[in-house]
Amino acid sequence: MNAVDTVVAAVLAAWLLASAIAQLPGRWSTWIRRWDVVGLIPSFSFFAPNPASSDCHIVYRHVLVDGRVTGWTDAFVWRPVPWRLVWNPDRRAEKAISDATSALARRSDDAGVRLSVSYLVLLNYVVALPRSTDAVGVQFALIGAAEFSNRAPFARFVSDTHPLYEAVPLPDLEPLDSRAATHALRGAGAG
Repeated sequence: MNAVDTVVAAVLAAWLLASAIAQLPGRWSTWIRRWDVVGLIPSFSFFAPNPASSDCHIVYRHVLVDGRVTGWTDAFVWRPVPWRLVWNPDRRAEKAISDATSALARRSDDAGVRLSVSYLVLLNYVVALPRSTDAVGVQFALIGAAEFSNRAPFARFVSDTHPLYEAVPLPDLEPLDSRAATHALRGAGAG
């Protein structure tokens, strides 16, 4: 074994050891995570105290200048790429959207939810998505879907309709609660 092989083996062994230690609670784990600025140390949490029973999808639709409303479209489409295991620059943004979705789904009945950081993060994300030039408003919803059950998708939360431009008044849309959104999704299909 030459010097390069020895160095590579030592780096991989250190990475394996740091990954194993980082899974244990305590100050060593905290110390390792503090120095892991690139995100090379994985975090395995297979056994969460409250396991997820359904996925949560973000869907959105636009209000057009003539008052028509587009169909619901999935806001986040995961695209597998071969190098994702080694280099994943979108990981932190995806995690932020995932955390905001989870937090908003938990507090969807709160009076101040529309001023929460989670709501504003998701609204900002949806507003930044591509849209047609005649779109003047946007609305998003969180849809629950249990992948391995017979349960139909259901609306967890439906946002208000927000203008995309300050000077453009939005047409009056009837309020859409979770039941109505669920019914609309079953009839039209999301996407």
